[in-house]
Amino acid sequence: MILPRNLISLSQTKQAHARIIVSGLAGKASLMGHLLSFLAIFPSSPFDYSLSIYRTIKNPNIFSSNNMIRCFAKSDSPLQSLVLYSCVLRNCVRPNNYSFTFLLQACSKGLGLYEGVQVHGHVLKLGFGEDVYVRNALIHLYSSCRRVESSKQVFDESPHHCDVVTWNVMLAGFARDGRVSAVEKLFDEMPERDVISWNTLLMAYVHNGKLEEALECFKRMRESGLVPDEATLVIMLSASAQLSLLENGQSIHSIIDSLNLPMTISIGTALVDMYAKCGRIEQSRLLFENMPRRDVSTWNAMICGLASHGLGKDALTLFKTFLNEGLHPMNVTFVGVLNACSRAGLVIEGKHYFQMMTDSYGIEPEMEHYGCMVDLLGRAGLVSEAIKVIESMAISPDPVLWAIVLCACRIHGLAELGEKIGNRLIELDPTYDGHYVQLASIYANSRKWEDVARVRRLMTERNTSKVAGWSLIEAQGKVHRFVAGDREHEQSLEIQKMLEVIDTRLAAAGYVPNISPVLHDIGEEEKQNAIKVHSERLAIAFGLLVTGPGSCFRIVKNLRVCWDCHEVTKMITKVFEREIIVRDGSRFHHFKEGKCSCNKDERLFLLCCFVITPILLHKSLLAVSITLPLFDMTIARLVYYPGAFMICPGCLVDRPSDLYLHNEISFGLLAASFFTRAPPQEEIKATATGIQMEENIEPVDRFPEPVDRLPQPVDRSTVDGLHEDIMVIDSDEEPSSRRTPLSQAPDNDNLLPESIPEVSSSTPSLSNGLDSGYHLPFRSNRGKAPARYSPGEEGKKSKYPISNHMTTKGWSDPLINFAEKLFPVSGPIPR
Repeated sequence: MILPRNLISLSQTKQAHARIIVSGLAGKASLMGHLLSFLAIFPSSPFDYSLSIYRTIKNPNIFSSNNMIRCFAKSDSPLQSLVLYSCVLRNCVRPNNYSFTFLLQACSKGLGLYEGVQVHGHVLKLGFGEDVYVRNALIHLYSSCRRVESSKQVFDESPHHCDVVTWNVMLAGFARDGRVSAVEKLFDEMPERDVISWNTLLMAYVHNGKLEEALECFKRMRESGLVPDEATLVIMLSASAQLSLLENGQSIHSIIDSLNLPMTISIGTALVDMYAKCGRIEQSRLLFENMPRRDVSTWNAMICGLASHGLGKDALTLFKTFLNEGLHPMNVTFVGVLNACSRAGLVIEGKHYFQMMTDSYGIEPEMEHYGCMVDLLGRAGLVSEAIKVIESMAISPDPVLWAIVLCACRIHGLAELGEKIGNRLIELDPTYDGHYVQLASIYANSRKWEDVARVRRLMTERNTSKVAGWSLIEAQGKVHRFVAGDREHEQSLEIQKMLEVIDTRLAAAGYVPNISPVLHDIGEEEKQNAIKVHSERLAIAFGLLVTGPGSCFRIVKNLRVCWDCHEVTKMITKVFEREIIVRDGSRFHHFKEGKCSCNKDERLFLLCCFVITPILLHKSLLAVSITLPLFDMTIARLVYYPGAFMICPGCLVDRPSDLYLHNEISFGLLAASFFTRAPPQEEIKATATGIQMEENIEPVDRFPEPVDRLPQPVDRSTVDGLHEDIMVIDSDEEPSSRRTPLSQAPDNDNLLPESIPEVSSSTPSLSNGLDSGYHLPFRSNRGKAPARYSPGEEGKKSKYPISNHMTTKGWSDPLINFAEKLFPVSGPIPR
C-alpha cells in the first residue's frame, strides 16, 4: 500500500490510518512511520494520537523515533522528548542530525538550558557540530534561554557553514535580548537577506520603542523589491497603532487588500487594535464584527480599545457577550475589563469583576490587576480603600501602585498623605523621575516653593532627569515631532504666528490661563508664557496650519495632557470649528464643539458632590442650628442615617444619577429646615407622604427602596470616625464656645424637643421636595427641650409664612428662587 505524498488535513491522515488497519498492514513499521511523519508536520495534531501510533510500531527505527521526538517538541511537555531519546540510546539505535535538531527545539521550547547543554555535549561527541541545522538549533537554544553570548560563540565558530537561516536566528537572538545596535550591525553584515531578516529587524525596532526607525526600515524593504508577508504587515500595524498614525495604518491595510491576503486572526486582531489606538473606534468595531474567526486576543483588543476611549459600559457589555459565547477569559481580558471600570468610574462593577476573576475563573490577581483596582479607587477619591488593597496584596507590591496613590493624593488635595507616600517612593525607587515630579506638584499646589526647590535639588544630586514631553502629528505624509518650546521645525515662524492668532481669538472668547501646572516659583507672566509653548500646543498650531478648514487631525503625546492645554484644546475646537483627537499617556480625548469625551466637567461635578457638597451641608446645618427649633431633629436624622443623607466614603455611589439623588435628599432636608414653621405641640401630620408621626413611633429601620440600591445605615462609631468635623450645640454654654465634636455628643434622643407641635396647612412638611418614594424616619421624643428652642421676639412678630424664627434677609436671589421652586409657600418670600 502506498500512502499519498501530501495528506493535507488530520481527517485525511485518520482515513489513511483506517485503510491501513482494514488492509491488515498495521504491523508494517515503514507505513506507520510515514503516517507518524504526517502527524509530526501538522501544527495542531493531537499528541495522544501520535503516541498511540508510535507504540504500535515494533522496534521503531530512527526515522519513526525522530518523528515522535518532533511530536514531543510541539506538545505541552517538550522536555519529555529526552525520555524517548534515552530509550532510543538503550535500544542501540544511533541518532542522526535530525534527532538533535528536534531535541534542541524541544529544549528551546521548554527553556531547558541544563538539558540543552547535555544534548550539545552529545552533538560534539557524535560529530554533528558542523551540521548547519544542528548549529542553527544550538544558536536558537542559547538565545531562547537568554545566553546570547553563547549563541554568538557558536555562530562565530563556523562562519563558512552559515546560511541565511543561521544569520536570521542570530538576529532573532539579539532582538530578543533587546540589543538593537547589535541587530543593526549584524543585519548590515549579512551577505543576503530575505523577508524573515527584514521582519526580525522590524520586530527589534518595534519591541524596543524605536517606532519611527521601523517606519523608515519598512520603506527600505519596499524599495528593495521584497514583498511583505503576513508577519511584516502585523508588525507594521503594531507600529502604526503605538504611534497612533492613522494614515500609515490605512496604507498597511491597503497593502493587505492589494495582496489578497486572507483575514486571518492575527491580521484581523492587528487591524482592530490599530484602528482603536488611532482614534477610529467605530471602524475598529466594524472590523471586529465582520471578522470570520476571532480568538481571545481579538476580544481582548476590542475590550481594551473601548476602555481607552472611555466607553466603559460598552466594554463591559462586550465582555458579557464574550462570556455568553463560552470563551474563557485570560489575565489580559480582566486587565481590559478593570481598566474599563476605572475609566468610566464604575467602582461597584470593578470590585465585582475583580472578585469574579478569582472566584469564578481561578485567575490569581497579578500586578496589572491590582494596579487597575488602585487606579479605580484612587480616581473615585477612595484613597483609603486603595491603600487597603495594596496592603492586602498576596504578592509584594510594586512601587508603581504607590505612585498611583500618590497621583490620587495630588488630584484630591491630600497633601499630607501625598507627602509621606512621595518621600517613601523616592527612597524605594530613587531613579524614577515621576515620583519627584508628583511630589513637587503636591508642594507647588500647596505653594511650598522651598520644598519644590528641595525636590528639584534632590533630582539633580541623584542625576535623575524628568522625561521630556513630546507630541506627534501626522501630516503631509510625514510624522512631525514637537517638544516644549520647540523652534527647530522648518515651519517654526508660521507656527509662532499661528500661536499668536490662537491666543488672540481665545482671549476674545474669555480664556484665562491656568498656571497651576507650572511648578517653578516664577512670575505669573512667565508661567503663562511657559504654558503657551507646550508640545501639544505647537502640534495643534501646526495642525491648524497644514489641514483644511473643518477637518479633523490627530495628536499623540507621551505624557498626560495638562489641565490648561486640555481646556485650551476644547476652546480651539469651538472657536476654529475643528475636531481634534488627542491620545495622551492615559487615554483618548475627542475634542469637538468645545467639549471633550473624557468629561472632565463631569469629574468636577463628581468632585463637587464628593467633597464640596458635604462641607457646605455640614457648615450650613451648623449655622442654622442656632436659630431653628427643629434643627436638632434634622441633625439627629443625619447622625442616624449618614449613609442616606451624606456623601461619604462608605456610600455606594458611583454614578451621577445616584449623586443627584443623594444630593437632592441632602439639600431637600436642609431646605426643609430653613422653611419649617414652628408647629403646634400635639402632633405632626406629614400629608405629602401619608405618614403620621406621633409621640411613640418607633425608629424606622431603613428607607423603602424605589431605586436599585440605597446606602445602609451605619453605626455611631463609624460616623464618629468619618465626620469628626461635624459639631453639635451644647445649650448650656455660650454660642462662641459651645461646639463639641460629634464623638462627644449626647445620645440622639436628647437632641430632640420634648414635643413636636402641629404644622399648619400652609406650611410644607419636612418630607416636601424629596423623592416621592422616600419617607423621613422619626424617633420617639424623650427628655426636656433645651432652652435655646424658645422663639425670639423677631420670630413672634414675623408675618411671613416661611419660618417664625428666621428671615431671608441677606440671601441671594438664586437661593431665594431655589427655595421658592423647591418649597412653594402661600405668599411671597421677603427680598
